[in-house]
This record gives sequence, structure tokens and C-alpha cells, in this order.
Amino acid sequence: MMDMTICGKNDLNRINKKYDTIISINNPDKGKYWDLYNRDKWKKELEKKGTKVLCLYFDDATLEDRPMNKNTLTILPNKSHIERIMEIGKNVEGSILIHCQLGISRSTAAGMIILMDRLNISEEEAKKEIITIRSCACPNPYMLELYHEIKIKSL
Repeated sequence: MMDMTICGKNDLNRINKKYDTIISINNPDKGKYWDLYNRDKWKKELEKKGTKVLCLYFDDATLEDRPMNKNTLTILPNKSHIERIMEIGKNVEGSILIHCQLGISRSTAAGMIILMDRLNISEEEAKKEIITIRSCACPNPYMLELYHEIKIKSL
């Protein structure tokens, strides 16, 4: 299998391993909680050291969640996000770190997408593998739905 680590944002400071590829899935706070300058600086420093970094910004939400959040704009994952995850997943050489806020939903779905796409395995097989990596996995179902739509369209 692939050398994959999945975690939440709070786990990042405990990781002392260099990764070849990092997928960072963040809430779309528009700088409210993240200092945009420091985030870009972090990404550029990693890329200078040869790490491929993909930063994505969308909420941990599904289509059903949208009406519940009437006072805030919910940014859903979209096919472009999934295609970018698939693209970077195809090119992983060595180790990959995938994180989101808690390391439970978006990051585990991204890990499943990479495994299904790269290894041509079923969703059930991918979920079993992801649970061995991150036991609290509860993959975002909308991300997986988008992945399957992309795959069906490509047939």
C-alpha cells in the first residue's frame, strides 16, 4: 500500500516526519483564523524543500447541510477539488500527509479517493484501508459521490 498519514490540524505539530506530498484541506475562513501570509509562506517553504503541496478550501458539508446554514455561506466540495486530489494522488511518490480540521471526514475521504483511483479498488476496500490509517474515519459522503460521478463520466 501507500505510505499515507491522515490527521487533524491539531496533530500536525506532533508529526516529525518529512512528507513528499501534503494535501491540506481547510475551512474557507478567508483568513479569519489563518494568517494568509504565513499560510503561503509555509507552503512555499515546503515546496522549496521538494514537497508537493495542495491546499484546498471548502467546508465539511454535503448538499443536505446547505439549507441548515442560512446565515453563512457554505462552500461545498466540488468536482474541481476532487479532480485535483485525484491528480496529486496519481503522482505521489513516497509518503503523503492528508489533513483537514479534525482528520475525520474530508481528509479520510481524500485518502479513499486516492486509494480507489490509484489502486482501482472498491469504496469498501478503500474504507477498510483508511480505517487502519485513521480509526476515527467518517469520510465525507459528498466527496465520494463527486468522485464516482467523475469516474462514471470518464468511462
